[in-house]
Amino acid sequence: MSDVGGSLLSVGAGAIGFVAGGPIGAFAGFAAGGFAAQALLPQPALPERITEGPRLADLKIQSAAYGKPIPVVYGRMRTAGNIIWKQPLIEEQQVDESGSTGSGNHVAVVNYLYYATFAVAICKGPIAGVIKIWADSKLIYNADTSDADTLSANDLIPVTVFYGDETQAASSLIESFEGAGNVPAYRGLAYVLFERLPLRNHGNRIPNLTFEVAVGTNNSDIADSDYKLIAHFNGADQSTAFTDSSVYHKALTGSGAKLSTAQSVFGSASCLFSTVNDYIQALASADWNLPHNSAWQVSFRLRITSAPTTWHSVLATADWGFDYGNSNKIGLFFNGGAISFQFTQALSLNTWYAWRISNDGAGHVRLYINGSQVGSTQTLTANSTMGGALRIGKITGATGFMGYIDELIFQRGGAVTTDTSYTVEASETNVAGAPGADVSDQNIKDIVADLVQSCGLTAGDYDASTINEQTVWTNAELLVKGFIVNGSGISVRKAIEDLAGAFLFEVYESDGKLHFNHRNNIINGGPVATIPESELGAHPLGTGESDLLEIVARQEVELPRELTVRYLNPQRSYWQGIQRAQLQQANSVLKQDHDFPIAMTDDQAKVSALAGLMLPWAERRSFRLALSAKYAWLEVGDIIAVEYNSRSFPMRIIKTNFDGGMLEVAAVSQDFAIDGAGGTVNRSTSGGGSAGPSVVSTISYPVATTIGILDVNLLSDADDGPGYYVSADKGASANYWPGAGIYRSSDDSAFVSILSVGAPAETGTATHVLADGPVTTWDRANSVNISMTNGQLYSDTEANVLNGANIGILGKEIFQWTTAVLESDGTYTLSGLLRGRRGTEWATGTHQIGDRFYLYQPVELRRVFGQRDEIGLVRYYKAVTSGRPIAGESSVQFVNTAAGLKPYAPAHIAGARDGSGNLAISWVRRTRVGGGWRDYVDASLGESIEQYSIDIMDGASVKRTVDGIAVPSAVYTAEQQTADFGAPQASAVVKIYQISAEVGRGYAGAATV
Repeated sequence: MSDVGGSLLSVGAGAIGFVAGGPIGAFAGFAAGGFAAQALLPQPALPERITEGPRLADLKIQSAAYGKPIPVVYGRMRTAGNIIWKQPLIEEQQVDESGSTGSGNHVAVVNYLYYATFAVAICKGPIAGVIKIWADSKLIYNADTSDADTLSANDLIPVTVFYGDETQAASSLIESFEGAGNVPAYRGLAYVLFERLPLRNHGNRIPNLTFEVAVGTNNSDIADSDYKLIAHFNGADQSTAFTDSSVYHKALTGSGAKLSTAQSVFGSASCLFSTVNDYIQALASADWNLPHNSAWQVSFRLRITSAPTTWHSVLATADWGFDYGNSNKIGLFFNGGAISFQFTQALSLNTWYAWRISNDGAGHVRLYINGSQVGSTQTLTANSTMGGALRIGKITGATGFMGYIDELIFQRGGAVTTDTSYTVEASETNVAGAPGADVSDQNIKDIVADLVQSCGLTAGDYDASTINEQTVWTNAELLVKGFIVNGSGISVRKAIEDLAGAFLFEVYESDGKLHFNHRNNIINGGPVATIPESELGAHPLGTGESDLLEIVARQEVELPRELTVRYLNPQRSYWQGIQRAQLQQANSVLKQDHDFPIAMTDDQAKVSALAGLMLPWAERRSFRLALSAKYAWLEVGDIIAVEYNSRSFPMRIIKTNFDGGMLEVAAVSQDFAIDGAGGTVNRSTSGGGSAGPSVVSTISYPVATTIGILDVNLLSDADDGPGYYVSADKGASANYWPGAGIYRSSDDSAFVSILSVGAPAETGTATHVLADGPVTTWDRANSVNISMTNGQLYSDTEANVLNGANIGILGKEIFQWTTAVLESDGTYTLSGLLRGRRGTEWATGTHQIGDRFYLYQPVELRRVFGQRDEIGLVRYYKAVTSGRPIAGESSVQFVNTAAGLKPYAPAHIAGARDGSGNLAISWVRRTRVGGGWRDYVDASLGESIEQYSIDIMDGASVKRTVDGIAVPSAVYTAEQQTADFGAPQASAVVKIYQISAEVGRGYAGAATV
């Protein structure tokens, strides 16, 4: 390219990894809000005028409070935090060195940037991780996505997560401020630590932060740690027990190795596994189904390490489905030869087995089940098969089933362990952040158990094991998406009542123990006793007979016709959702509302509304009856069938009183099951609802900035000084670009802010060579085609062009145009040219294909005023997109020659000889600044003194140089000509320079005189 002395760099994104121990990295040195100034280099002397931007008077943080309760989170839930530690706001100056008063005095604009370092307590620990972060309701972090830009944007949030376990150590960052040993570890408290959070986009204050937290409780259906791949032979159903044993796995290494096509047993969703180097990764976009159709987001990553021996192996695909007694055939190939391995071990149905194949290093293969060798040692000789279906599951825990894979493929370069020294780790760069933690929906029985234990009850004081042994209703589940107990006046009783109201279970006391049971379990279990009419009407001796059965039926007008359920919708950032259920044929106008502080799906809330609406109708009849001591064993919650007047009345006991040798019973009718037995209730009868406003789940990732540094002639008189021009744009990317900061360094290490750019430069490249052309009149013969990277070009009138419109830089030439034609391929053809503007006539013949083009707009192509003592020195520059880390961007090297200070080439060079052969040379000076054509006013000198230098040329060689010329004329004497050439010359080639006190010679004016 012809733009020698200029420089262009496309700054790529820095790869910032996660900090070990948390899913969210902690980074310093961010270009927050775009333009962090780091006082790592001596600040240059400020120009004569300084304008200061808005500045905070008080840097103290005001938004912390003592005594706030610590929330307890179950599943995934959005919650606010409380600041538990902070530092005063950090203030940094950003000096914008561009600008001018118009009188030659430069203006520096000093803006103030603010950062906050603080810790926010979230909830009781341990947690599995932080899924999302909102600042003033704007999503700034989202790990629950596959969007590449959002995942990249996550790296820009300078936060560290402390999970709140009992081994948690104190923060080294806080200790650096408070002193080692002076900082609590906050064990049992999950908190996040922000380090230098940029506040520019938050009104220079700490924003209101909320967090979506995932808590991996001890879910009884899924083990809460050490998720591993295991082998399951001929399994049965979701109640299959898992064995607790040491497990070894086949390692997958090398490109292309993968586990593929995992099919859910309980639904149609599939899960795709793939590997990245030595990782087995469950892709976050895949869902598995759990018991009761619970969707589990697969988001963890397993790293399997071992001492491998290289194998070349494949597994034949076997689409066996879900059945008993089937056997897949697995063939293994060792170093190009086949192996012989016959597996005949009898395996029990419904049993999970840990499976591995081991090579002893001597050409022998063994199969191990649950750590014990099965069958005999096999020699690597011929093809062989193994029976059984390989599945995916857990190792520890009670019951539960996740799914299976029906195809396993090992690519060339796979590995098999030579011993039992496997270690399985979970990468913490995922959503959960904790190894193998279960962040799926939480069982109500686990939540209830935790709540009652928090009140001091022990496992022997309650029984919550049967809350969700049955499904609540068809295609719904008793698994809670999220629930929070914030401790602010919320008792455990109230929390359990909320859960019971949403999921329709009840609690009663029996044998000195609290029992939690779902209504459906009670109903489906059938009556515990059938009481004939002859047993009714018990009464104490000597008293009159009581009514056999007292029946009171509530009128329809007392029963609800419509029920509205309000809930928190996790799919819409936990905004309140609304679902309604209505009865079309009821003679009632009563409406009821249920507000649940529970994260629920739309379907869950819909069915909860329907079931809650139908329950009062199902229990509209109340009963009172008296029984003899024979039935003293009946308890609250029992279903009984009472025969009366040739009918059988199913009812649920809600109150008992044993007195005087008889049992008084109060009960309510149980005419049908909540799940719609007999078709009385079904989900289709539920009414409409609202799920809340639309939610943004992606974050615009600011693209890298392309920087251009132009060491060219002045584009405006106001730019006079030892500076250069800087452009910044987003290249050809269509992504979000919020502006950039320009940083400078003398050692490519410590960078300081020198400029902020808010508008992208309009740039392009030349698709062909612009030919040389006239500089003293319009160039109507030539044209140039420009492919624009950013921006558009327009035509204008000759008068406007002469008055400064349509200025561009191509290579080193400054030129203008009147006509811009948009071609079919999106390029622009420029014609009607004014060439060599602003003293660049020397560059009209220097063009090449690919010359960089810049459209001159003062707000886009910014002038940076450098220091005179930096002229000719190497400096390093970075263009850092607002919100991206400084450290992650590459630098570009640039030497400022101060081309804008070079005097223009003298014009109108002439010569005249006298009779003695002396040559009188004259010229007209030109000026860099103040060159407007005004009547009766000479052009300004533009330099501190008037001085010139002349070279007498002999071809490409300089024969004589004459310096110190103070006027625009000189005499090349006959004696000098003889000394240089042997005789006076008929003509001489001269180059004349005007001298600058700052940079020396300007551009040469050449002529033959």
